[in-house]
Amino acid sequence: MARIILDASIALAYLLREQGYEAIEEQLSHWSREGIEICVPAFFFSEVMNGIRRSVVRNLMQETEGDTAFHSLELFPARSLATPQPFEHAWNLAKSFHLPATYDAEYMALAERESSEFWTSDRRLINSLGNQRPTWIREVL
Repeated sequence: MARIILDASIALAYLLREQGYEAIEEQLSHWSREGIEICVPAFFFSEVMNGIRRSVVRNLMQETEGDTAFHSLELFPARSLATPQPFEHAWNLAKSFHLPATYDAEYMALAERESSEFWTSDRRLINSLGNQRPTWIREVL
């Protein structure tokens, strides 16, 4: 079965109904129709849950909307995979691409290990990779 690695930015944009979520919804439907398995690192659900909670605390959404997004996260169609270890590869990816955080590099390392595309809607990540962006890093914006 074909698989992709999905960034938390896509799930957050979809669950919070941020601008452009329709394109994400269309892409999720495409993957489902094509039988493509959505995989994520083990920390993905904590990362998305944290993003939902931060949106509530920052008054970007009501508490009840946050509850709805959280419960939708529980049903999100993604399979959790162990993060690649040792972490040295992710560390080196973060250094080589000058990434300020290692989370993105951990997604990238997982995609490399699984020989899968890594999909993101994180504009800052895409911009930071610039013309060095590997072809297996794709975007939904």
